Amino acid sequence: MIKKKKVTWLMIASISEEEKNYAEEYGVEALETLFEEKQINIFDLERNSSI
Repeated sequence: MIKKKKVTWLMIASISEEEKNYAEEYGVEALETLFEEKQINIFDLERNSSI
């Protein structure tokens, strides 16, 4: 018998202070949309702030 397990995926992305403030004011989804619109590579640790 195979036991069922629940898997939760977690992700951490480095963001600037300005991006944090933006997310607090407009929501995380708005920040994610901004990243998508500006084609930001969130995995680039040397990137400039998108704000």
